[in-house]
Amino acid sequence: MLRWCALSPFKLVVVCNDPHHGNAYDFLFESRSSTWGNMINVESTLIDPTIDPTSPSILIGNMLCWLLCEGDILQFDLEKESLSLIAKPIEACFMDPLSFHHFQIMRTEHSGIILVILLGPNIQIWEWKPEAKMSWVMEKTIQLADLFKPKLFIENGTMWRRGYDEELNFIFLTTNMGDFMVQLDRMQLKRMSEIDQEKSWTCYTYENFYTTGRGIGGGDGEDDMSNDALDDYAS
Repeated sequence: MLRWCALSPFKLVVVCNDPHHGNAYDFLFESRSSTWGNMINVESTLIDPTIDPTSPSILIGNMLCWLLCEGDILQFDLEKESLSLIAKPIEACFMDPLSFHHFQIMRTEHSGIILVILLGPNIQIWEWKPEAKMSWVMEKTIQLADLFKPKLFIENGTMWRRGYDEELNFIFLTTNMGDFMVQLDRMQLKRMSEIDQEKSWTCYTYENFYTTGRGIGGGDGEDDMSNDALDDYAS
Protein backbone atom coordinates (compact mmCIF):
# COMPACT_ATOMS: atom_id res chain seq x y z
CA MET A 1 0.00 0.00 0.00
CA LEU A 2 1.22 3.49 -0.86
CA ARG A 3 0.19 6.30 1.44
CA TRP A 4 2.13 9.52 2.03
CA CYS A 5 0.18 10.94 5.00
CA ALA A 6 -2.92 10.19 7.04
CA LEU A 7 -5.19 12.61 5.15
CA SER A 8 -3.95 12.00 1.60
CA PRO A 9 -5.39 9.54 -0.95
CA PHE A 10 -3.65 6.19 -1.22
CA LYS A 11 -3.27 3.30 -3.65
CA LEU A 12 -3.44 -0.38 -2.78
CA VAL A 13 -1.96 -3.02 -5.10
CA VAL A 14 -2.96 -6.66 -4.67
CA VAL A 15 -0.76 -9.15 -6.54
CA CYS A 16 -1.66 -12.77 -7.26
CA ASN A 17 -0.14 -15.61 -9.25
CA ASP A 18 -1.48 -18.54 -11.22
CA PRO A 19 1.14 -21.32 -11.00
CA HIS A 20 -0.92 -23.62 -13.23
CA HIS A 21 -0.68 -21.25 -16.22
CA GLY A 22 2.49 -19.33 -15.33
CA ASN A 23 0.72 -15.96 -15.04
CA ALA A 24 0.89 -13.13 -12.53
CA TYR A 25 -1.81 -10.49 -12.19
CA ASP A 26 -2.81 -7.63 -9.94
CA PHE A 27 -5.61 -5.25 -8.99
CA LEU A 28 -5.26 -1.56 -8.13
CA PHE A 29 -7.48 0.16 -5.58
CA GLU A 30 -7.81 3.98 -5.61
CA SER A 31 -8.99 5.51 -2.33
CA ARG A 32 -9.94 8.76 -4.07
CA SER A 33 -12.67 7.01 -6.07
CA SER A 34 -13.06 4.01 -3.71
CA THR A 35 -12.96 1.67 -6.70
CA TRP A 36 -10.95 -1.31 -7.88
CA GLY A 37 -9.44 -1.23 -11.35
CA ASN A 38 -9.56 -4.01 -13.91
CA MET A 39 -7.35 -7.06 -13.60
CA ILE A 40 -3.85 -6.51 -15.04
CA ASN A 41 -1.88 -9.61 -15.95
CA VAL A 42 1.46 -10.61 -17.44
CA GLU A 43 2.37 -13.96 -18.93
CA SER A 44 5.48 -15.57 -17.54
CA THR A 45 7.81 -18.28 -18.80
CA LEU A 46 8.52 -19.22 -15.20
CA ILE A 47 7.32 -22.52 -13.82
CA ASP A 48 6.02 -20.79 -10.70
CA PRO A 49 5.82 -16.96 -10.69
CA THR A 50 5.32 -16.86 -6.93
CA ILE A 51 6.40 -13.76 -4.99
CA ASP A 52 9.09 -14.36 -2.38
CA PRO A 53 7.23 -14.11 0.96
CA THR A 54 10.42 -13.11 2.83
CA SER A 55 11.22 -10.07 0.66
CA PRO A 56 8.89 -7.03 0.96
CA SER A 57 8.09 -4.95 -2.11
CA ILE A 58 10.32 -1.96 -2.91
CA LEU A 59 9.20 1.32 -4.49
CA ILE A 60 11.69 2.42 -7.16
CA GLY A 61 10.61 5.64 -8.84
CA ASN A 62 7.11 4.95 -10.15
CA MET A 63 7.70 1.20 -10.10
CA LEU A 64 6.60 -1.13 -7.33
CA CYS A 65 8.89 -4.18 -7.48
CA TRP A 66 8.59 -7.68 -6.04
CA LEU A 67 11.18 -10.43 -5.95
CA LEU A 68 9.94 -13.75 -7.33
CA CYS A 69 10.99 -17.07 -5.86
CA GLU A 70 13.20 -17.89 -8.85
CA GLY A 71 15.07 -14.59 -8.64
CA ASP A 72 13.21 -12.66 -11.34
CA ILE A 73 11.48 -9.32 -10.70
CA LEU A 74 7.82 -8.44 -11.10
CA GLN A 75 7.19 -4.70 -11.46
CA PHE A 76 4.04 -2.60 -11.55
CA ASP A 77 4.08 0.86 -13.16
CA LEU A 78 1.89 3.11 -11.01
CA GLU A 79 1.51 5.74 -13.74
CA LYS A 80 0.84 3.48 -16.73
CA GLU A 81 -0.89 0.86 -14.54
CA SER A 82 0.96 -1.93 -16.33
CA LEU A 83 2.58 -5.12 -15.09
CA SER A 84 5.85 -6.49 -16.48
CA LEU A 85 8.53 -9.06 -15.71
CA ILE A 86 12.30 -8.59 -15.59
CA ALA A 87 14.25 -11.83 -15.95
CA LYS A 88 17.33 -12.23 -13.76
CA PRO A 89 20.78 -12.15 -15.40
CA ILE A 90 21.61 -15.23 -17.45
CA GLU A 91 24.69 -15.75 -15.29
CA ALA A 92 22.40 -16.26 -12.28
CA CYS A 93 20.28 -19.01 -13.81
CA PHE A 94 21.46 -21.66 -11.39
CA MET A 95 19.03 -24.17 -9.93
CA ASP A 96 18.53 -24.23 -6.17
CA PRO A 97 15.46 -25.26 -4.15
CA LEU A 98 15.88 -22.08 -2.08
CA SER A 99 17.24 -19.80 -4.80
CA PHE A 100 15.19 -16.79 -3.64
CA HIS A 101 17.41 -16.64 -0.53
CA HIS A 102 20.28 -15.66 -2.84
CA PHE A 103 18.65 -12.54 -4.33
CA GLN A 104 17.72 -9.06 -3.10
CA ILE A 105 16.23 -6.06 -4.93
CA MET A 106 17.67 -2.61 -4.20
CA ARG A 107 17.35 0.85 -5.72
CA THR A 108 20.07 3.22 -6.86
CA GLU A 109 20.33 6.90 -5.93
CA HIS A 110 18.77 7.72 -9.30
CA SER A 111 15.79 5.35 -8.88
CA GLY A 112 17.36 2.53 -10.85
CA ILE A 113 16.96 -1.18 -10.12
CA ILE A 114 19.76 -3.17 -8.48
CA LEU A 115 19.77 -6.95 -8.08
CA VAL A 116 22.08 -8.34 -5.41
CA ILE A 117 23.08 -11.96 -6.00
CA LEU A 118 24.82 -14.17 -3.44
CA LEU A 119 27.21 -16.55 -5.18
CA GLY A 120 29.39 -18.63 -2.87
CA PRO A 121 31.58 -16.26 -0.83
CA ASN A 122 30.82 -13.30 -3.09
CA ILE A 123 28.10 -10.69 -3.53
CA GLN A 124 27.44 -9.58 -7.10
CA ILE A 125 25.82 -6.19 -7.72
CA TRP A 126 23.86 -6.01 -11.00
CA GLU A 127 22.14 -2.88 -12.34
CA TRP A 128 19.16 -3.01 -14.70
CA LYS A 129 19.82 -0.82 -17.76
CA PRO A 130 17.05 -1.43 -20.31
CA GLU A 131 18.74 0.91 -22.78
CA ALA A 132 21.87 -1.28 -22.77
CA LYS A 133 22.27 -4.18 -25.18
CA MET A 134 22.51 -6.80 -22.42
CA SER A 135 20.04 -5.02 -20.06
CA TRP A 136 21.77 -6.31 -16.92
CA VAL A 137 25.23 -4.88 -16.22
CA MET A 138 27.37 -6.19 -13.36
CA GLU A 139 28.65 -3.18 -11.43
CA LYS A 140 30.95 -4.92 -8.96
CA THR A 141 31.71 -8.05 -6.99
CA ILE A 142 32.20 -7.91 -3.22
CA GLN A 143 34.59 -10.49 -1.77
CA LEU A 144 32.94 -11.28 1.56
CA ALA A 145 35.95 -13.23 2.78
CA ASP A 146 37.91 -9.97 2.88
CA LEU A 147 35.47 -8.51 5.43
CA PHE A 148 35.90 -11.24 8.03
CA LYS A 149 38.52 -10.77 10.77
CA PRO A 150 40.00 -13.24 11.26
CA LYS A 151 39.38 -14.73 7.82
CA LEU A 152 37.52 -17.88 8.79
CA PHE A 153 34.99 -17.76 5.98
CA ILE A 154 34.62 -21.15 4.34
CA GLU A 155 34.27 -20.62 0.61
CA ASN A 156 32.00 -23.60 0.03
CA GLY A 157 29.75 -22.70 2.93
CA THR A 158 26.09 -21.88 2.41
CA MET A 159 25.13 -18.19 2.48
CA TRP A 160 21.50 -17.05 2.61
CA ARG A 161 19.86 -13.65 2.57
CA ARG A 162 17.64 -13.23 5.63
CA GLY A 163 16.48 -9.63 5.29
CA TYR A 164 17.18 -6.15 4.00
CA ASP A 165 17.01 -2.64 5.46
CA GLU A 166 15.98 -0.33 2.62
CA GLU A 167 16.90 2.93 4.37
CA LEU A 168 20.29 2.01 5.84
CA ASN A 169 21.20 -0.36 2.97
CA PHE A 170 21.95 -3.31 5.25
CA ILE A 171 21.63 -6.87 4.01
CA PHE A 172 21.27 -9.61 6.63
CA LEU A 173 23.07 -12.88 5.92
CA THR A 174 23.37 -16.34 7.40
CA THR A 175 26.72 -18.05 6.79
CA ASN A 176 28.65 -21.02 8.13
CA MET A 177 30.08 -18.58 10.73
CA GLY A 178 26.74 -17.29 12.01
CA ASP A 179 24.45 -14.37 11.22
CA PHE A 180 25.73 -11.00 10.03
CA MET A 181 24.53 -7.68 8.71
CA VAL A 182 26.56 -6.10 5.90
CA GLN A 183 26.47 -2.38 5.11
CA LEU A 184 26.94 -2.41 1.34
CA ASP A 185 27.85 1.27 0.90
CA ARG A 186 30.62 1.37 3.49
CA MET A 187 31.57 -2.31 3.20
CA GLN A 188 31.18 -2.87 6.94
CA LEU A 189 30.21 -6.14 8.59
CA LYS A 190 28.78 -6.83 12.05
CA ARG A 191 28.01 -10.17 13.68
CA MET A 192 24.46 -10.54 14.97
CA SER A 193 24.49 -14.06 16.42
CA GLU A 194 25.84 -17.56 16.03
CA ILE A 195 22.49 -19.22 15.35
CA ASP A 196 22.63 -22.48 13.43
CA GLN A 197 22.21 -21.65 9.74
CA GLU A 198 19.92 -24.63 9.29
CA LYS A 199 17.19 -22.83 11.23
CA SER A 200 14.81 -20.81 9.08
CA TRP A 201 14.22 -17.17 10.02
CA THR A 202 13.58 -13.82 8.36
CA CYS A 203 14.72 -10.40 9.58
CA TYR A 204 12.23 -7.52 9.36
CA THR A 205 13.87 -4.26 10.36
CA TYR A 206 12.18 -1.77 12.67
CA GLU A 207 13.12 1.88 13.11
CA ASN A 208 12.03 4.42 15.70
CA PHE A 209 12.70 8.13 16.05
CA TYR A 210 13.25 10.31 19.10
CA THR A 211 13.32 14.05 19.68
CA THR A 212 16.88 15.36 20.05
CA GLY A 213 17.96 15.24 23.69
CA ARG A 214 15.22 12.83 24.70
CA GLY A 215 15.27 9.08 25.04
CA ILE A 216 13.63 6.02 26.52
CA GLY A 217 14.25 5.63 30.24
CA GLY A 218 16.74 7.97 31.87
CA GLY A 219 14.36 8.79 34.73
CA ASP A 220 14.64 7.66 38.35
CA GLY A 221 18.26 6.66 37.89
CA GLU A 222 17.55 4.36 34.93
CA ASP A 223 19.86 4.13 31.96
CA ASP A 224 18.99 6.35 29.05
CA MET A 225 18.46 4.82 25.62
CA SER A 226 19.16 7.82 23.39
CA ASN A 227 19.94 8.38 19.74
CA ASP A 228 23.43 7.00 20.42
CA ALA A 229 21.86 3.54 20.55
CA LEU A 230 20.70 3.93 16.98
CA ASP A 231 24.16 5.11 15.96
CA ASP A 232 25.69 2.02 17.55
CA TYR A 233 23.24 -0.17 15.64
CA ALA A 234 24.17 1.40 12.32
CA SER A 235 27.94 1.38 12.85
